[in-house]
Amino acid sequence: ICRRIILQFLQMTLTEIIGWMATALTMASFLTHKMLLLRVMNFTACLIWVGYGIMTVSYPVIVTNALIACIHLYWYIKNYPSQPSEQSSHSKPNQ
Repeated sequence: ICRRIILQFLQMTLTEIIGWMATALTMASFLTHKMLLLRVMNFTACLIWVGYGIMTVSYPVIVTNALIACIHLYWYIKNYPSQPSEQSSHSKPNQ
């Protein structure tokens, strides 16, 4: 059985390897407890999935993962603005 698995692994195409990389990164992203790390890992996985979708001409894979990547970007921009605000979100307003 091990020999058969090794032979199948060695015979994988580039497309299959990319698909498995995307799968592994997607799954690994959900093992983290830090939201930013989860988002970055899952965003990267989405980009790999888009590449996989292009290689396999799978429009549902392309569209779904492109939209999820956009959601990750929106979340990042919303939560990590490039310009520091005048008042930190952690400080209390003067009363």
